Amino acid sequence: AELRALVPWTDALEADLQRDAPSMRPVRDVLVRPFAITRGPLASAQVEALSEGRHTGRYCYFLSRADAGELAAAHGGRLPSEAELEWLARDGGCFAFALDGARRHQEVGGDSRLLRSRFGIDDIFERQWMEDGFHPTYEGAPSTSEPWLGGEGRGHVRSWGPPEMIEEPEQLVSLLAAARGWTPQKAGVRVVWPL
Repeated sequence: AELRALVPWTDALEADLQRDAPSMRPVRDVLVRPFAITRGPLASAQVEALSEGRHTGRYCYFLSRADAGELAAAHGGRLPSEAELEWLARDGGCFAFALDGARRHQEVGGDSRLLRSRFGIDDIFERQWMEDGFHPTYEGAPSTSEPWLGGEGRGHVRSWGPPEMIEEPEQLVSLLAAARGWTPQKAGVRVVWPL
């Protein structure tokens, strides 16, 4: 319904939504338990310091899933669950699109780095690791925000892509909070501490 309100409905948009819809189902309620999280993905200087020099260099903020998990665990945390990141992207459940980016990116001059959640969370559009294993659908997913372990061994990232990169209406599907992206070799790291 929100897509229809934002753009003219096209066959291409319908096809993209139908293609991606199975990975966004079944729709379910999730109890999000309290947690603390880093405001944004860790920057290179933070990764260098927290890893005690094990990871260095300009782009050391992109880590493998194993290295990201080790770094989080070494500091008493873990990677965020998919449910936690989706809850943050939906701004606590208020929006279907990540930080309402499909509408709000013009408010910030087309710079999605300026879109922040009401919780002060930055860079939600950056690709970042989750603690969860990869599952092709939400069938059997937990009813709480605990990480959904198991699944395929490759791990899972969330990345919506910045709204300013949208060139065609069908690309808006990628901004839906439930949309899942490809899994790269490396991604950014946030750390979560369940409360």
